[in-house]
Amino acid sequence: HRKAISVWLQVRDDNPHAKALYDALGFIERARRTSWHSNLQTDPKIILPEIQITQRGRKDWEKQKEWLEHCYPEEVRWNLPLNINFFSPGLWQDLVRFLNNEQTRHWAARDKNQLIGVLTWQPSRVTTDHLWLAVSPLDEERALKGLLPFARNWARTHRALEVNYPAGKAEEAFLECGFFAHVTLIWMEIRLNGT
Repeated sequence: HRKAISVWLQVRDDNPHAKALYDALGFIERARRTSWHSNLQTDPKIILPEIQITQRGRKDWEKQKEWLEHCYPEEVRWNLPLNINFFSPGLWQDLVRFLNNEQTRHWAARDKNQLIGVLTWQPSRVTTDHLWLAVSPLDEERALKGLLPFARNWARTHRALEVNYPAGKAEEAFLECGFFAHVTLIWMEIRLNGT
């Protein structure tokens, strides 16, 4: 009745009966995402001395934005509390964040002065704060093993952390860094009106 061109839904991957129903109705899987939560009962044990963690520099933004758009494509970004442009450096964005009382922290991982990833911490109003990963596809696991333990140690006096990430990617790295898979959601779409 509202002339929508498509309908989206999310279903847990451990609910095969619902997934089968949506398949039968014509929904098509578009993405599969896992929410990883920090395990506050364990300490991260990963130490990669060759990975240097620093504050993100202004020159890191171009790569960070490219990697964020790869990891959080537009088709899933609309349903996440993520505005990529909000992370851009500069006085204007600093002013917008200040006026909105929004905080972020950005850390860069480098190997031999080569940027391999950027991690952004963003507080939330729910039980976990958000971490947004922007990592080089060529150095994904090493970047995670440098950035995630650093963020967990930094957030020790804060709240639990959550990372939304493509399902099936870098699972061992998340586990080794003291995270557990909270839920995996399948994103499904059905196109309407023959479009």
